[in-house]
Amino acid sequence: MKIDARSLPRVTRDPGAWRIILLHGEDTGLIRERAQDAVRQIVGSVDDPFRVAVLDKETHDRLEEEATAFSLMGGRRAVRVRDAGDTLLKAVTHVLEQKTDTLVVLEAPGLPSRSKLRALLEKREDCASVGCYPEEGRTLEATITQMLASHTVRIDPDALHWLTGRLGADRSAARSEVEKLALYAGDSGTLSLEDVHACIGDAGSVSVEDAAFAATEGRRTEADLAIERALAEGISPIAIARTFLSHLHRLRRVRAGHGGRGRSERCHQSPETPGLF
Repeated sequence: MKIDARSLPRVTRDPGAWRIILLHGEDTGLIRERAQDAVRQIVGSVDDPFRVAVLDKETHDRLEEEATAFSLMGGRRAVRVRDAGDTLLKAVTHVLEQKTDTLVVLEAPGLPSRSKLRALLEKREDCASVGCYPEEGRTLEATITQMLASHTVRIDPDALHWLTGRLGADRSAARSEVEKLALYAGDSGTLSLEDVHACIGDAGSVSVEDAAFAATEGRRTEADLAIERALAEGISPIAIARTFLSHLHRLRRVRAGHGGRGRSERCHQSPETPGLF
């Protein structure tokens, strides 16, 4: 079954209702986080050696064996499969033909929409196909607020707006910064703009937005550095490309708003970036 944003709570609230959960999309951090959450709700831990099996590309051939194995300690088992793709179509089909209560979580970053594996699972009522894409704008603000609320920490609106613009698009990198902020605020704390400035520090230079501004202003060295640091934080190349395209789209809108007769400070076209418009 194809899961949209409105149906997503059905998966996150009760992952045990499904036989296979396919997590695909561009945000590798979000895929990893949702996989861990699903396994944790079934087993209670992500590293139980008796009830959790983690398969990478080199051990994909063990999928059918692990998915049909009995738990020695009782309770439902979970199998996490990393780098999943259409090469697993035959094994997944065999697993679905057998009676087993093991939850299989397939982590498939970049899986194309025409994927046969994706098509198979989206047709079945007992399987979930969940798209995991970079969050931005109000969606990202809501996620940050929810993460902080889990630590009973609040954040001022101006601080939230600034933080949203500085965090990268990768979910794991964003969560890392939010966890640091929650620790800084303490229980039942409130984060001001000054608190966020003090805590985040140099994380702003990891922002893909900063890389986009630097590139379009002709500051190649700064752009290269920002992109390298963003990649090191786990932000996918596809997410970086999406951010750059969004940035260029905004610049075009600003230029159109000026009737083509000028540019704001951010829209200045450097001689090093010919043909931007």
